[in-house]
Amino acid sequence: MNFNILKEIFPKLSVEQEEKFLAFYKLLIEENKKYNLTTITDEEDVLIKHFYDSIYPFKNMDLNGKFVCDVGSGGGFPLIPLAIIFPQMQGAAIDSNHKKIHFINLVCKNLKLHNIKTYLGRAETLAHGELRESFDLVTARAFAPTNIELELLSPLIKVSGLLITLKSKVNEAQIKDENRISKILNLKVVNVLNFHLPNEAGERRVVTYLKMRENAKKYPRDFSIIKKKPL
Repeated sequence: MNFNILKEIFPKLSVEQEEKFLAFYKLLIEENKKYNLTTITDEEDVLIKHFYDSIYPFKNMDLNGKFVCDVGSGGGFPLIPLAIIFPQMQGAAIDSNHKKIHFINLVCKNLKLHNIKTYLGRAETLAHGELRESFDLVTARAFAPTNIELELLSPLIKVSGLLITLKSKVNEAQIKDENRISKILNLKVVNVLNFHLPNEAGERRVVTYLKMRENAKKYPRDFSIIKKKPL
């Protein structure tokens, strides 16, 4: 695996970190034979479309010491690559799929990543419990349309914390939703990053929101209501 691509973002990438990325890749491929974790399996594609894609949006941040939540973690992206890059970060992976939570736990055990906790459940339920407004940063990768995503994720963020959404293609309607819905949920768009993956592997759009005030207690609503009447 050619880690020079990752070193373009994090020049201080250590041999130990490279070994963890390689071990993660091998586990991903092996477990993917048992159940669907990803359609991307080629080594270079995983390096670019999963590893690079997961960490590039955070290249100018230091997440060490931060409490970071990844909603809809799936195969562990972006949380596991971030946990490798920032070993002092405290991470939480939320997913409603038991097999995917099992996979993340397996990776953490094999890679000795002691900085990740997993939560089997739905964001709209967990956001009304102990995890409500508890994270410094919440992120999600290709999780849901903007008008659903923001309502599900924003109640998990501390006031003055950040929400960072990672998407590929975004239409004009979603861009309008970023500003309209963020106001309802006490969020403020503070940065928009558009970038291309190496080797013409695709375009990405990353939006960073700052949480200005607490959310109204009714948010997030039940998912059936969110689907019928999105913000």
